[in-house]
Amino acid sequence: MSSARSEAGQPKPGPATNVTININFPKLHAPKIRLPKQKPQLPNLPYKLIGKRLASVAVVLVCAFIVYSVINHVEGNKRKVVAEPGHTALAAPTFQPVVPKDKPDLANPANNQKAAFDGNRDVYSFQDTLLGTQLIVSEQSLPSKFSSGEQAVSQIGGSMGAKDSVNNSAGPALLKTDAKSGSQTIVASIKGLLIFIQSPFRHSTADWKTYLENLN
Repeated sequence: MSSARSEAGQPKPGPATNVTININFPKLHAPKIRLPKQKPQLPNLPYKLIGKRLASVAVVLVCAFIVYSVINHVEGNKRKVVAEPGHTALAAPTFQPVVPKDKPDLANPANNQKAAFDGNRDVYSFQDTLLGTQLIVSEQSLPSKFSSGEQAVSQIGGSMGAKDSVNNSAGPALLKTDAKSGSQTIVASIKGLLIFIQSPFRHSTADWKTYLENLN
């Protein structure tokens, strides 16, 4: 009986209690990075001077290429001598080449590597300088179809576009100057020869006069 009372006297357990825990995390935002509004400035360099120097280098390279081509013209005459069928190449020119008075060795290609003779066309050429710049001189007998050196220079020079006369005591001469590159071509007649002079650089008519009168 006592045990029954004790069990009856115990309080009955109540229903289970649910516990809810709310944890709120603060919202995270990416930090704002403010970029400077000023435009980036290029380093303070002498751009105009640099541009002029680059342009000068380009001009030097172009001139060097032209001079290289001019030099190869003489070397090509030495290597490329192709005889026509039934034609025997000449061993020496049929005329006496005219060369600068102070450079008589240019008249003999056997003793000078700057001179060459094309025995198939009977054309003599040599490499020379004018005021320190390279040029090529090519010579041949005056073609028989021309009655005089003046006529040959006038007709050939006119067909080439050579219009500027170079007055000198050696013979008639006309000059053509390329407006873009400055290269020049002289067609002249001295001592019964037809002469072509090619220069990759521009020279004055006074300089050409002195050069022509020095040919002998």
